[in-house]
Amino acid sequence: MQLALLDSVLRLLIDVHQQYTTESLRNRLGDVRDHAIVARDAIHNFDERLSSLIDAAVAKISLQQNNDM
Repeated sequence: MQLALLDSVLRLLIDVHQQYTTESLRNRLGDVRDHAIVARDAIHNFDERLSSLIDAAVAKISLQQNNDM
């Protein structure tokens, strides 16, 4: 997933390659990383909810088909 790659790159810039960034930039990159984590978690939650809704719809259709027979 692209957000996982972004998280890895930001972590490298913030923690590992500090000599290439200023403290101000590291703080801003930390904020970007925090927002990316929130977005990743929200996407994961939406994916789970959508999967649950699809499963419920399929179960409803199966029940209706069984009742029709």
